[in-house]
Amino acid sequence: AFIWTALSSGGSVARDVIADFKMSSGSYDSSEIDRIDISALNSNAAYTFLGNGASFDGTASAVIWSQSGADTLVQVDIDGNSSAEFEILLSGFTATNLQASHFAVPVSLTFTSGTDTLTGTEADGDTFTTSDANFAAADTLSAGLGSDTLIFTNAATITSAELADKTGIDVMQLGGNSTITLSDAFVDTSDSDSVRINNSTYTVSLDSSALNAARTVTIGGTGAVTLSAAGKVSAVAGVNTTMNGSSGADTLTGNSGADTLKGAYGGDTISAGAGNDVIYADGIAFTNSTVSGMKLWLDAGNVNGDNTSVASGAAVGTWTDLSDQGNNATQATADNKPTFAYGSIGRAAIAFNSDNAQFLIADALGTFARSAHTVVFVGDPTLDPGGDETTMLAWNNDSYANSEEWLVDASGQITHKDGDTSVVASDVNYLNAGVFGFIATADGTTAAGYVNGTAKNSFSDGLTTSATKFSIGQEYDSGAVTSDYFNGNIYEIMLFDSVLSASNLDIVNQYIANKYGFSYSGIALGADTLTGGTGADTFTWANGSYSSGDSSARDSIADFNSGSGSFSVSEGDKIDLSTYISTPFSILGLGGANSVVNQIWWAQSTNDTIVSLDTNGDNTADFSIKLTGFTAQNLNAGDFVLGSTSSVTSTGTSGANTIDGDSTKVNIIDGLGGNDTLNGGANG
Repeated sequence: AFIWTALSSGGSVARDVIADFKMSSGSYDSSEIDRIDISALNSNAAYTFLGNGASFDGTASAVIWSQSGADTLVQVDIDGNSSAEFEILLSGFTATNLQASHFAVPVSLTFTSGTDTLTGTEADGDTFTTSDANFAAADTLSAGLGSDTLIFTNAATITSAELADKTGIDVMQLGGNSTITLSDAFVDTSDSDSVRINNSTYTVSLDSSALNAARTVTIGGTGAVTLSAAGKVSAVAGVNTTMNGSSGADTLTGNSGADTLKGAYGGDTISAGAGNDVIYADGIAFTNSTVSGMKLWLDAGNVNGDNTSVASGAAVGTWTDLSDQGNNATQATADNKPTFAYGSIGRAAIAFNSDNAQFLIADALGTFARSAHTVVFVGDPTLDPGGDETTMLAWNNDSYANSEEWLVDASGQITHKDGDTSVVASDVNYLNAGVFGFIATADGTTAAGYVNGTAKNSFSDGLTTSATKFSIGQEYDSGAVTSDYFNGNIYEIMLFDSVLSASNLDIVNQYIANKYGFSYSGIALGADTLTGGTGADTFTWANGSYSSGDSSARDSIADFNSGSGSFSVSEGDKIDLSTYISTPFSILGLGGANSVVNQIWWAQSTNDTIVSLDTNGDNTADFSIKLTGFTAQNLNAGDFVLGSTSSVTSTGTSGANTIDGDSTKVNIIDGLGGNDTLNGGANG
């Protein structure tokens, strides 16, 4: 390269000459890699190449060239005054052979609405600017060597087809919330097999699934980036990124910023790096605002709606609606009340085990039978003792005639009735299939069903009568006479006032699949591997999280309080279970299980520590975490975040204090200095 670091006079008196530019063999040879490096003349600013025979037009940092006898004269207007501040002469060189790519300076080029061919240079800092509308598969971009940036001026949907014939891009700068599908070939042509996405505060839906192991994608903004398919993504150093996984097995890697890394369904590998990071094994907690339009949410894990416990076998007269709509499911008749129980998977359930157990929600939800809606049902029905069909959900009119119902018939088929009878799913016998998640959508024209995230049958949805009542666990055949009672456990029910979009269906499906431990769309549950790195990291399992009670799909933390390489309590890592369940925990520590619900204990397993949670009190773990290379005696209740329902932290002063713990909660008490008297409660 021929390098200039200072301006010449711009005239013929002090003009420098290159005697053999691309002609060392005696004649022009395009394969020679000679370059004219004038990047230092203007602090690496982007240059605009107006090209052969052009005149200056007032653009700063503009470059032109022209034939001057047997030579080529190159001129640069640094300040935009339409006159040259710098000139060089290429001796014996034909001007038409000179290209912008022969200069080692950054260029700034713009895509148009036509078909463009844009060529960069070997210098750092080339920029190529486009709108979403002007970026097309027919365009060709050769950015060349150096760190070059593709700039989108607005929100964009960037497909792998559009990235074809686009080479040498190292940075993608976004101008709005965007969707990106990367190809391996596109990333392969970058200088370091890596593309950085500078998304600022904009959100990104990113598909990096096509990239092989040698390619990487890094995130340089604070806007949330969500993988739309199984893939990998990393954070840039010093940026507080938020990265969300897909339903597949993802690799999320933080850096030195305070990163928030959220896994999802599937066995993810999450490494936070330095900084005080928050790591979610399977995403953040599902709430009544996660998906808009929720009109009913019944969760057996919070029957009373206030996070209080319910005794196993207790009759349930009110199942509290968590949607904030106040649509509680009620049953006033003692003999008709379902009971609280724990199902076969250890999760809280409402047991419909009498001949007439049922709930009714009158009026408020009735009208949804004739408008677009989505219902979500998690249960494990069994055959009705009388051999009848078992009703999950039903709408009825004022005369108690059926309007619409979803049920499992006597042969185990999931069925829809609205005057006509349609089979939704018959692939297995759902009366002995165990716990499953069923989602149904209906809009008055078409109804469709999904089981564990897999689409089943769709059919005509033609309602024959209006509805004013919504019932759970029974139907009305004629008059106020109930029949076809549900038999088995119901764990959770939701109702939304629209047909949910594919993305929202995915959110709900992932939540219930992780929570209740069944395969989502045929994808097996996986174990997550979490690494916090140095700094005070929080490892979080929320209400839509899964980690097996045994070793089959157990999540692990690779460096709990040992990001520096050895154990240090001052590192400040925490295990956050505060949103995993709603009701209170009991901490038993090294003492082992003791037949109480929601009990947490831990034990040494060779070089590791296994933390176990038993939700139903049968002394068998329903959930567990492995702390790799960790000594069990170093773990204590203060390493957990359990929420205000379960724990209370009390701190003394430097003087002599008497601190009494809460008799119903886990007490974490720090007396600080002085001669203190500390009294714990009865729990933990």
